[in-house]
Amino acid sequence: MFRPDCRLLFSIFLTGLIVHWVETITAAAEEADIFTESEVDDIDRVVNTVMECKHVPGMTLSVVKGNMVWTKGYGMAGLKRMVNNNTLFCIGSLTKAFTSTLLAIQLTDLQGDPNRKITWNTPLQAILGSDFEFVDEYRSQKTTLKDILSHRVGLMAADLVIQAGVPFNVTRAKLSRRIKYLPETDEFRNKFQYNNFMYMLAGHVTEIFGKDTWENLVTSRILKPLGMSDTVFISDIHQVDNHARPYFYDSDTAEFGILDESLFNIYPIGPAGTICSSATDMFKWIRFLLSKGVNSVGERLVSSRLLRDTMIGQLSVGELYQLVMSLQKPRYPVTDDVTTYGMGWFQSRYRGYSKLSHSGGLYSYASRLLLFPDNEFGIFGNVNGPDEYRGGYSLHPVLYFISDLLLGYKPWITINNVCQFPSITQEGEDALKTSASNITYTTRSLNITSFPSNKTPRISTENIPVGRDFPLQTTLTVVSVEESGNKDLTKTVKPATENITAYNYVGMYGHRFFGNVFISVFENGTHHLKYGRLLHGHLSPLSNSIFKLDLPGQLAHIITTRQIVVFKMLGDDGKYNRIEIGYAPEVMTFDRGVSFFDEDSEDKAVSGSLSSSKTHIHVYITIIFFLKLFA
Repeated sequence: MFRPDCRLLFSIFLTGLIVHWVETITAAAEEADIFTESEVDDIDRVVNTVMECKHVPGMTLSVVKGNMVWTKGYGMAGLKRMVNNNTLFCIGSLTKAFTSTLLAIQLTDLQGDPNRKITWNTPLQAILGSDFEFVDEYRSQKTTLKDILSHRVGLMAADLVIQAGVPFNVTRAKLSRRIKYLPETDEFRNKFQYNNFMYMLAGHVTEIFGKDTWENLVTSRILKPLGMSDTVFISDIHQVDNHARPYFYDSDTAEFGILDESLFNIYPIGPAGTICSSATDMFKWIRFLLSKGVNSVGERLVSSRLLRDTMIGQLSVGELYQLVMSLQKPRYPVTDDVTTYGMGWFQSRYRGYSKLSHSGGLYSYASRLLLFPDNEFGIFGNVNGPDEYRGGYSLHPVLYFISDLLLGYKPWITINNVCQFPSITQEGEDALKTSASNITYTTRSLNITSFPSNKTPRISTENIPVGRDFPLQTTLTVVSVEESGNKDLTKTVKPATENITAYNYVGMYGHRFFGNVFISVFENGTHHLKYGRLLHGHLSPLSNSIFKLDLPGQLAHIITTRQIVVFKMLGDDGKYNRIEIGYAPEVMTFDRGVSFFDEDSEDKAVSGSLSSSKTHIHVYITIIFFLKLFA
């Protein structure tokens, strides 16, 4: 007759009791209050105030301090849907830290392989082959993993390529090989130049190491081990009911509209910014980072040293980024000195404390994540409108407010000044007389309706509509830099009033990295431009060769920088042979007779792609204070 072993049963019972006790303690720790009820009320007041004045439809917040977690959703995720802790928001360039962490995980794996000694300083040619090239031989031979992850390669950002939409049949591997046609804008390793394509290239490297897609590798090596079960990639977000719809705000009607989500598929640039996540999942990511690479069950996923490497500054961000990203006295009562960029993280000191941060922006979505590693807390925020810039300016003061609470300071952000950010001008902390806790609070209300259909036409890439006629701009200021005398000459160019031969412009112009641009003319004589999968618009003439690109419908809400199109190199046959789009040094050149898809075509744009006429360069003077909140 079988008799149970009492000692074994007691051991099993005791083990179960210990596991239950540990789980209970852990759950209690997670449910413990990070903030007092009064502090939560203050956070609510600040959040609701800034959402109303900045026209933010929805916001999600996640805070981790030690083992404690606090999450909360505000506002609207969609029509008649409120934001909750599991609502998905697209995090934009916060994705970059996932890409650099995935590489750190893979380098951890390779540490045990004596045949593959790969480090952050390994040249890309040693990984991708000697036939992998950049625009010049020196970059081709010297560029390392660390270089592409820290934005110091010195190549053109060419973000318009992403906004226009790379053709779906162009794979990540193929576009990575086309990097050799991406022009330089500065010397190698000379200064910080943010570039999303370098993170696409880093994602391609992970695919070489992991023999799988970047998306599958992020899922298997990061998302699943961390229990981030809500998180998806932007191409799949439409399959999830509980996601925050991308809103924009129309100031003419004081109503919100919903952007067509087909605009958000930025394949194959995914490793730079296509993860969508929730407050619940992002606190797991923050806790993993603060735990130096250990997940919630105690499993180490990555070498702590290699993970820490991604967070160490590699290069100064330079004066412009310091100016637009830092807080300095006396304009602000506190300092937040942004100094360097690592591999997916900005480094700064806020109130003297070490801070890591990054922002993300993808049209309507804006996100921000802060880590205070020495203080063992992190904060995440995300919004779904009205655009990535105003949305970013709504998140910054909220996260500063929460940071002060966690650091034990009286917050300098109040509901009196939160709507002014970033234009707060009080000099010194003494000037801030009122805290958020003693201000009368008014309940906010949002007027979110379905936008009129004629305001948000679905983007068609097949049949380009005839654009409405826009009044001609009266003048355009141009600076000509003549090579012969190197003298700046300012002149006024009046818009063309004479009849222009419409077919001088018609045709396809191409570049081996930027893609193809098609110029067509309609029966009424108006010109239209089509570029990539998505970008199209009416060309309004400012002169015979200079046009303003007027974007229809929703495109005008996602591409807010004014685009100037210049036709050059008029041939003997009466046709222009080159067009340029953009502003120096980000001037994209497209040549007639060159096709993105023709491997045998001669790429005239490579040899002189930065406004490549040797006799003179046109620089279109526009003051653009552009802070990349992918920042």
